[in-house]
Amino acid sequence: MHSRNGVQIVAEYQLGTVRLVVAHGASATQRSSLLRPAPRSARTGSVVNFTGFAIVNAANEAGLGGSVVDGEVNARGGGQLRAAREVMMEAQRGGRIPTGQALSTGGFNLPCQFVVHAVGP
Repeated sequence: MHSRNGVQIVAEYQLGTVRLVVAHGASATQRSSLLRPAPRSARTGSVVNFTGFAIVNAANEAGLGGSVVDGEVNARGGGQLRAAREVMMEAQRGGRIPTGQALSTGGFNLPCQFVVHAVGP
């Protein structure tokens, strides 16, 4: 463990262009000071063909698969992804993912390792 900007850092992970910092006892201001801009790149093509670490799925609040991108992610991910989403939603209080929040599952039949199911406005 070490300290940065007066915050105790428990662990740091770099996964491609994603950096995860686990901090202990930090205020919101201190947490924001830990964020560093990540290198950005743009790709074209379908999200279901992405071969990186994770994709972000445009999920609905029900979390079980909708139409357009969410439907395609669900279909391509296969039965294991659908089952994981059902288990994920059973564990979710109120049975919904609030707008602005996200939950994750494995990628299963998708070429990525994880799917982040994010609900936007």
